[in-house]
Amino acid sequence: MTPPDEGRPVLRRVGAALRRALSSDEEPAPEEHPTTTVAGVTPIGTIVPRRRAMVRGTLQTVTVSPRLGTCSLQADLTDGTGTVRLVWMGRRTIAGIEPSRRLDASGMIAADHGGRVMYNPVYELLAGE
Repeated sequence: MTPPDEGRPVLRRVGAALRRALSSDEEPAPEEHPTTTVAGVTPIGTIVPRRRAMVRGTLQTVTVSPRLGTCSLQADLTDGTGTVRLVWMGRRTIAGIEPSRRLDASGMIAADHGGRVMYNPVYELLAGE
């Protein structure tokens, strides 16, 4: 039989740390933000929703998705660490946006059904590397 107070000191410390973290209105410390690489590009696997990011990768798929009378051009960008879906609302095609094309994209990251999405990103097509 275990004494009733055996695990309580640990729970108190964890509870206190959790309360401090949840009640803090401060921005997270810089070491808690995703690390950036050369030229300010963030690895896709480290981007978090509701933050701006610049990502670099290769387009895997490009599709047109009709929704309620409007359409959107969608492309999955991957860099080996993860994938982000780029969505251009109201567009059927964009010159240069095609599978296997490398590009930089920047914008606000959103969460969508467990994935990462960037709506109407600013992008730059990259020359073959």
